[in-house]
Amino acid sequence: MVNEYKKIVLLVGLEAIKDYEFRLIKSLLAKDLKLTRNMQEDYDRIRIADLMEEKFHRDAGLGKLITLCKDIPALAELAEILKTRRLKVKRKSKGGRKSTGEKKEQDESPTAQSRSTTNTDSEPESEEELPSSKNPGLTMIPTEASEERGHQKGPKEVVVLKVTEPFIYEFKEGGKKMFHATVATESEFFRVKVFDFHLKAKFIPKTVIAISDYIGSNGFLEIHSASSVSHVSADRKMEISSRLIKNANATPKIEYLCSQCTVKYVNGVYTVYKKDMREDCTYYGIRDDTGNMEVVVYGWMTYVNCEEGDKINLFCFELAFNEDKWQLRSVRHSYIKVIKARNS
Repeated sequence: MVNEYKKIVLLVGLEAIKDYEFRLIKSLLAKDLKLTRNMQEDYDRIRIADLMEEKFHRDAGLGKLITLCKDIPALAELAEILKTRRLKVKRKSKGGRKSTGEKKEQDESPTAQSRSTTNTDSEPESEEELPSSKNPGLTMIPTEASEERGHQKGPKEVVVLKVTEPFIYEFKEGGKKMFHATVATESEFFRVKVFDFHLKAKFIPKTVIAISDYIGSNGFLEIHSASSVSHVSADRKMEISSRLIKNANATPKIEYLCSQCTVKYVNGVYTVYKKDMREDCTYYGIRDDTGNMEVVVYGWMTYVNCEEGDKINLFCFELAFNEDKWQLRSVRHSYIKVIKARNS
């Protein structure tokens, strides 16, 4: 049985993750596996799986790997897959024990049978280990916003998670205003562009609203009419998992953005370490603990008061490849908010 667990750890788990997440896993396992700095650099997936088998005799470290994956947004879906595979091994093992000892069980009393199925040698299956035990829609918790295409009639009931302030995105004819929002159902989350800024009064965080007659385009849900949003009864509650909320609000790592991911538009908070003002645009150097990249802003956003050491909260910035590097570029519906450094 332990060998089956090790197969899952190595073939389904460690072999499926990218190099950056594998380095994270090794760092988080360093204390348990007594990994030196050199060992963290040199050990590959096979050697780590061997060490996990030695350290965690019961399940070859599968439970530990699931716990770690749950805390890493990019691996949350993998955690659910690992839990499902672990459950299959448990059920298979129980089925084998039942078939080989069938005659013995027939002679046992109901009390004895009850004791045999709760033997301390078999790992208890908590409710958390049974993915979507109550709601099939929660089997996999997404790490990226869901997309819809074309006109959608709805209605779709959602919980409002995050909202920006209205801003002018077009200065012609007195100016047109819009705002961005993040909303979620019980199983997925969406980025929303709202082109009637008066609807800001209905987009109140933690409240349930119904949206209809919206358009799915380029990874966003676009709302153009006030009649497309309506309040839902105050008694209506939606249970949104904390992990889904965390994923919806998460900032993608720069290393992930530079690894040819499928994301086209980016929301996130990054630290500014460099600023270069030019005639028609401003270049920012941003960084996190995985690397750095360039942000290019045009138009009104070039006048934003942002300096080195500040953080910038980006909304709807296009991820594009320019010459030999990846950039985040402002586009027509981009929005930027500055979080000033304390010493400023």
